Amino acid sequence: MSYHAFLASDYPLDNIENHHAKLLSVNQAVKIGISESSLLLNIGINRDEPNAILWVDNEEHLGEITIHATEKSFWMNKRYPIPTTMKFCSSLEWEYTEERAKCLIIYIKKHLEISDSIEIWRIWDGVIENTSSCKQLRIPKTILSPNYFKEMFFSNEINEYSIIIVQE
Repeated sequence: MSYHAFLASDYPLDNIENHHAKLLSVNQAVKIGISESSLLLNIGINRDEPNAILWVDNEEHLGEITIHATEKSFWMNKRYPIPTTMKFCSSLEWEYTEERAKCLIIYIKKHLEISDSIEIWRIWDGVIENTSSCKQLRIPKTILSPNYFKEMFFSNEINEYSIIIVQE
């Protein structure tokens, strides 16, 4: 099973790109020196199809923080019935490290300059059967630390988890 993570706010959230990763066509990949896999040749893929190959300059950069605006309706459909009242949602893709968690905290505190609160959700892929089983924390930004994210993203016992970070 995999999880999905997203941020929610009453104000639009800034996008963050992973500048170490690029989506390429097969022909673009060959031009920069990536050897062609026989798998790609056998599946009949259009060699000019954009976004066919994910290229990363170094595998350790694959988990860098990426935040993209997402239509709230995506999160509110039957598969992801998240009980947020926030108007804006953005997907959060990353692999936890303490350094990345510190960067996420900077991002959150910057966003709280224009908003009273921001929500972070981690949900398992699939239907949430009982939203009362969702672990929810409400904390002021002054005590937010990487340990909150470590617990959130490494907990195997809790299927749904949310942290609401507020001004004070």
